[in-house]
Amino acid sequence: MVVTCAPAHGGALPATEISHGKPVVITMPDSRYRGFVFSTSEATIDVCVDVGENGEKIALGDRLDIMPAPDDITYRRMKAASEEMKKMIETRSSRTVDIIFGESQPYPQVSTESFLAPKTDVKNLNKEQLEAVRASLAIQDLMCLHGPPGTGKSTTVAAIVAEAAQRGIKTIVTCPSNAAVDALVEKLAKRREVVVTRLGHPARTSPHLRQYTLEAKMADVEMLRGLKSDMYAASGRERGELRKELRDREKKCSTEILANSHAVVATCTVVGMKSILDVISDPEHFGLAIVDEAGQAVEPAIYPILRRCSKKLILAGDPAQLPPTVKFKGASILTKTLLEDLMGRYPSNTVLLKRQYRMNKMISDWVSDSMYRGELIADESVQNHTLADLLQDVEGVAKQAGADFVEDILSSPMTLIDTVGSNMDEDQVSEDQSKVLGCQSIEHFPETIPGEALLATLTTKILIKAGIKPKNIAIISPYAAQVQLIAKLVGPTVSVRTVDGYQGGEAEVVILSLVRSNIDGTTGFLSDRRRLNVAVSRARKSCIVIGDSGTVTRDSFIEKMFEYFGENANLISPAQFQACEEYESISEQAGYSATNKLPLHSHTTKIASQAPDEPKRPKKPAQPKNDPKPKNINSSKSKLEKRLEKQVQEAQAKPTVSEIIANNIKQSSQILSKPFTELKIEEPEQGKCPDCNKNMPVSNLELHQIHCARLRRERPKPVENDKTKKDQMKKQKKIHQRQLIPFNRISKNTKDPTLEKEYDDDDALLDAAISSAGNCAFGTCKVSVRVMPFVCSSCGKHFCGTHKFAESHGCKSIPMNQRKGSSTSYNLKQKQLKNKLDSKLKDMEKGRKTTNKTKKK
Repeated sequence: MVVTCAPAHGGALPATEISHGKPVVITMPDSRYRGFVFSTSEATIDVCVDVGENGEKIALGDRLDIMPAPDDITYRRMKAASEEMKKMIETRSSRTVDIIFGESQPYPQVSTESFLAPKTDVKNLNKEQLEAVRASLAIQDLMCLHGPPGTGKSTTVAAIVAEAAQRGIKTIVTCPSNAAVDALVEKLAKRREVVVTRLGHPARTSPHLRQYTLEAKMADVEMLRGLKSDMYAASGRERGELRKELRDREKKCSTEILANSHAVVATCTVVGMKSILDVISDPEHFGLAIVDEAGQAVEPAIYPILRRCSKKLILAGDPAQLPPTVKFKGASILTKTLLEDLMGRYPSNTVLLKRQYRMNKMISDWVSDSMYRGELIADESVQNHTLADLLQDVEGVAKQAGADFVEDILSSPMTLIDTVGSNMDEDQVSEDQSKVLGCQSIEHFPETIPGEALLATLTTKILIKAGIKPKNIAIISPYAAQVQLIAKLVGPTVSVRTVDGYQGGEAEVVILSLVRSNIDGTTGFLSDRRRLNVAVSRARKSCIVIGDSGTVTRDSFIEKMFEYFGENANLISPAQFQACEEYESISEQAGYSATNKLPLHSHTTKIASQAPDEPKRPKKPAQPKNDPKPKNINSSKSKLEKRLEKQVQEAQAKPTVSEIIANNIKQSSQILSKPFTELKIEEPEQGKCPDCNKNMPVSNLELHQIHCARLRRERPKPVENDKTKKDQMKKQKKIHQRQLIPFNRISKNTKDPTLEKEYDDDDALLDAAISSAGNCAFGTCKVSVRVMPFVCSSCGKHFCGTHKFAESHGCKSIPMNQRKGSSTSYNLKQKQLKNKLDSKLKDMEKGRKTTNKTKKK
């Protein structure tokens, strides 16, 4: 059942993390329902609610709350798959798994030409794509498909699946996200020779692809529909019997549908344990496993597919794009994907797709030289395409747009709007706002620039006036706060996303807001070259970059990017936007003060920030006191200049970095009395354990011998027969009675286990001693005995009511002469027993003598 929710005030929804496919909980005063977000709009959220098999009705009240629901199914499936991997490694049951973990090497590739000849239509594939299809047949166990942006990686994967289907091989394909699954299903659906089935909840599937889901195919079975309607109409015992029969029929139908499918596609963890694929009993059903977009999947997410198919694995993706998001700092090792690892270890089993069909040649050349060693080339069909190709009369629409630089944007594939010196500094949002916007940390994700948001919005409106459709425009930014601000200004007709969220997408024109503009030159995670690679490579015909060269060029990679744009791109000054009609109104909405006129830079120079009247901001601030002001800058100092002067004055009183380094080197040279090359590391003296014959340092030998002795005592001895077993049990019982003292009982010479711990400071040690001082003396018992202790007459220690008897805390096995306070009574009893024994012996001796005399007489 789909429930549509809207705010009570009737306006737009606030910024939220709830999006398509997310699990949520609908809470009402008397009930709670779980479901998935079916779709979202500016004012509504559609939630697909699970009403169970009975189809119960939902009683909606006047008020309800929608909260994100925790979904740990993915993590539990990855953990279970990791345990399965351990067993497969120990049993060596899969050669592919052994290759992944370095236990084996890949088999040689098949070279028989008749076997490698494709059996499907490959006319639409280029040279590299055809080579990848042939490699999927030649490689017998493990293959990596490296697909840079726009090279047709998904098309190649679909061709590999079709080729396998023609040869009678069933394929299972997984992707790390539902969006990637939908994109691949759409490619496979166009291949007539492939029957594809998509697994997963229909709410997480695109509407036009839901016909390929397993649920949709089962819904078309008339027998199941009739049985389900009969079940709803029945009641009592009859309804239970019909429900059981329905489940059996659904299991048979799902088994038949999956068995007849050439390709089964799902997200990575859906194919794990306790999934619908368990209905397939044959472990050899799938002969090929493919993981698409493997560069975005953490390594444990790939393990579930290996449980379903371990014959042959193909990983397709691009390690030069963004890796999977790992929020926990302690798990940073997961950011290196399995695809990147295997490509480095097995280059002969890796195929690179070199021809791209998306970007203009000018954009493609920067991406190729920066990230792919110059191997990426633009196809002839896209080398020279621009936004002007979408319009008929470029000059006419340029005049209609009302800006003199529109024609330059339409005819140039690259545009740079440099905001240096334009008083467009980044602002910080509050902590509450950052949580709403999905920011992980105020320190790293706080930035918005109203000025850049203003320029991005004006550029969008100018392009729409010029005739570019809103669906062909995408605005992206590295920061969620900036995305929310721009989305508020441009409205819902234009796609506004973060760079991470837009990976895998493309648009005719992409407007990139870099955001960073500060006096410190901090670039944050913008300096990650993979993030910039994704941002720029989303554009097909035009890429427009808005940024402050004075800040972002502190990073060497971004500096080279701005140099390339400065030499090849169309350059626009922010001041040129002041002539736009909507400049004042949008400035007010963005929160940008438009009272001061921006300096008008010339857009005919190489780099906008290096205009002759305004020098580029230096990377290390110089002293501005005696320097003349630039000609084009207003006489009133901006906030940026004031902050710069203040920082320079504070820096003059501090030692320079070179002075600090020189001082540290001088101190280090005084500490070392001889060169590093003369230092020798002394090897510790080695010893050998007599029990296990292991070599180890002498300092560890004594502790190791104690460990070996304990293992030798605990090692069970073989029992030959029942009699030997009974004798051994009696012997062990006697030993146990002699050693009845508990291991955790504290004697005089034993230190308090609380005090044997290592503590960070004396206060912690004192607190631990005080807390254990008034507790029961039996082992780990923590019952307080300060009020009413029980004093043992044998050992004299304080115990609680549970351990007050000598038998319960181990005093019974202590010899009498070793018990506290019992030496006098013990000696007295010994003397009494001795006297009785002596008197008895004397009596017996007298009686014996009397009897002998009687016999003689």
